[in-house]
Amino acid sequence: MAYIRHIPEASQAVRRVALADKLHNVRCILTDFRAIGNKVFERFNADKRSELDYYRSLVSAFRASDGNGLLLQLDRAVSDLELAVRSDTP
Repeated sequence: MAYIRHIPEASQAVRRVALADKLHNVRCILTDFRAIGNKVFERFNADKRSELDYYRSLVSAFRASDGNGLLLQLDRAVSDLELAVRSDTP
């Protein structure tokens, strides 16, 4: 995806804003998953697996260019979402 490929080329300021935005997004998805289960994925154009892969790819892209506390939080939030979906327990 073009967005993910662009991350390493973006300025540090742009990467930090993008990282904060993606962290917020994945936390909201996790919160909604816990409330309504798999229905949360109906709002996306991609399927559940693709959404999870997208967020995991973001973690890798940010890791290649940053190593700050927000990245650790994003990685943890994505892991929590993956675990919740794998367990299929909201």
